[in-house]
Amino acid sequence: MAHITFLDAPGQLHDLFFLFILHFNRDKYFANNSALQTTPEEQAHYRHLLENIPPISNELFIFFKTNDSGKCMMSHHFFDRKADLLTNSGYNLSKVREELNHTTQIIENVLTFYFPSLSEDEIIPCRTSITAVNKVIKSSSLSHEQKAYLYDFFIDPESAIRKLSDELLEKSFVQQLDYNRNYSSHLKLRDGFILDDVTQMLKRINLCRIDLSSFQEVYVTFCSYAESVIYCNIVNGAALLMLGCDYLNVLALKEKKSVCPDLKNFCQAISDTNRQAILDLIHKQREVSAKEVEQALQLSAPNAYYHLSLMIKSGVLKTRNVGKTVFYSINASMFQDLAKKLQLYANGGLL
Repeated sequence: MAHITFLDAPGQLHDLFFLFILHFNRDKYFANNSALQTTPEEQAHYRHLLENIPPISNELFIFFKTNDSGKCMMSHHFFDRKADLLTNSGYNLSKVREELNHTTQIIENVLTFYFPSLSEDEIIPCRTSITAVNKVIKSSSLSHEQKAYLYDFFIDPESAIRKLSDELLEKSFVQQLDYNRNYSSHLKLRDGFILDDVTQMLKRINLCRIDLSSFQEVYVTFCSYAESVIYCNIVNGAALLMLGCDYLNVLALKEKKSVCPDLKNFCQAISDTNRQAILDLIHKQREVSAKEVEQALQLSAPNAYYHLSLMIKSGVLKTRNVGKTVFYSINASMFQDLAKKLQLYANGGLL
């Protein structure tokens, strides 16, 4: 039987970053075609968060604007890449702010996040030469908005990094007050957590590739702001499970959808000839990147992303990340559940 250790720091740090991510990516959380599939209740929760946090400086755009895979510079470098430290209660906002004192490293983090194809030889001049970095920005395929904020950052990186550190600290005070007010809710989450039940639900909906039942040590951390997050990782031979405060409802909803596919959404998802072509392409290659879809179907990047996002939202496709690249594959379990549902019609049965 696994030994369960509850942690506060990972969930609190994720929540703190989430406030900024939500601010700079609100279109992804509130748009009708959002691939995040947020419910009206979640959207109301997110709007409440945005209304009750102090103003956030636009200078921080480049740190928290997400890319096509849903990652931002801060979550990528200061959370995902710190997985081996997340089970250590010493890794928290103070450690992040210490690292923000190293301006040269932060500059390199920004460069490698926005321009992952740059070689080390190409990065070196960009660390110190505004002319070199301007050439890289100008020749990139980033949006005009991203380019503008990157130009501003590289003109005075120290000022932007100082602003980032100060605003993280400021918002953490607000966060701590929220946590103190809702302390009893945090205790209820811990008291109500049953690892076996969560493990079985994750298996049934094929949401987690990690079998939690095989670990002797499982670390569990809860998020209050990112209430629907479900994150699982292997850290130093143990399992780290991060759950939003509404995780039981999220898992139940996902399980319901996996058993009873939405025919309307499915039909809309495959009604377009481009999306049918994407399915055929993935069927042949098993999985593809957005770039491969663009090239094979002669689509623009925004058009390819639109079709892929809609297919993700409907459950037709699933994804996996390899570094900064997102690979798309057919969600076979969804088609299997759909086949069972259609078979009832074929047999003249009732749903």
